[in-house]
Amino acid sequence: MSDPSGFTVTRTTKLGRATIHAVADLANNVEQRTLTGPDGVTHESTEATDAGTTHVTSSEGTTSDSVIGPDPRFGMQAALPTSIEVHFPSGLTTEVTRTRNAVLTNPDEPAQSRHLDRDDHGIRPHQHVYLHSAQPDERVHEPARAEHHDRGG
Repeated sequence: MSDPSGFTVTRTTKLGRATIHAVADLANNVEQRTLTGPDGVTHESTEATDAGTTHVTSSEGTTSDSVIGPDPRFGMQAALPTSIEVHFPSGLTTEVTRTRNAVLTNPDEPAQSRHLDRDDHGIRPHQHVYLHSAQPDERVHEPARAEHHDRGG
């Protein structure tokens, strides 16, 4: 089905299990997506297409909000999540923030770089260091180092 405000696609397996994908364009550049699985469980998300925010609600009550931001090398053409917050029906909440820094190893070739992703889960931050060059990529994972600044007195 297709209409000016969106479309629906139904995918059916050979066993007759149907999954329905529906997309609707709402006011203020908001896109609503609904996924209904063969078991009837639905997941709904809304995305403000010009603001880089997404809100997802699953049928059991879990909600998540995420914000995307620019990659330091390629801007919003290679956007990445900068924060994610998940709320569970039990009342528990988890939050993750991500920052990315990049250093070009060859100013004429943005793909040759070293960049650092830092994920802060609120409990124990982690850093991921990626090295990109003409050689096969290396990926190094290491816990973030805690920084303490003593304000002597």
